[in-house]
Amino acid sequence: MPTDHDESVFPVASWTIGPLPSYNCILFKPNYLSSPMQPVEEAHQGQNLVLTPEQAVDLANALLQSVQTLETLGAQGAPAHEPLQ
Repeated sequence: MPTDHDESVFPVASWTIGPLPSYNCILFKPNYLSSPMQPVEEAHQGQNLVLTPEQAVDLANALLQSVQTLETLGAQGAPAHEPLQ
């Protein structure tokens, strides 16, 4: 994960997610904004990505851990330029 705060970021505006039983995978399609001025309604359509069930569980756990870290930092005040985990 980049630690440089000057990296380009593309906020996720919405997503489509669900099981693909015939492939034993999870479909994940993020829609994102490419400009701060871009309305959410005009978000770019992301590619259809697939995850194995194990990857989906790992992703869900990593997201939850990141939220918990942000909540902890919010309560304590985030130090300047802390590296991302």
